[in-house]
Amino acid sequence: AFPPAASDWSDLIDGGTYLITCPNADADGARLAGARSVLERAGLWESTSVMDFSSDDGDRIRGCYDSHLAVLRRALRDMQRTGSARVLVVEDNLEYVGGDEATTLGRT
Repeated sequence: AFPPAASDWSDLIDGGTYLITCPNADADGARLAGARSVLERAGLWESTSVMDFSSDDGDRIRGCYDSHLAVLRRALRDMQRTGSARVLVVEDNLEYVGGDEATTLGRT
């Protein structure tokens, strides 16, 4: 099930959404397509920056840490430039997990 479309997330997110993806680990693009679908329905896709990273097969925990740190550094630069204060960082395995309103996506 997908959330209904949301119209305004500005009370939660004023600096955009950053989507972490590893294209080499998502050969058919299914994970990215699924995440895009959820973000589109929530009204967040237009403000989403897709951030591509190579998977770290030697140490997946390090790879996860490094990708999140890189995204947070980028978000900080963007926030300093735009004056925004709140961003959303998600991975490409994002799923909608319930609730009647799209706002549930950001508040559960």
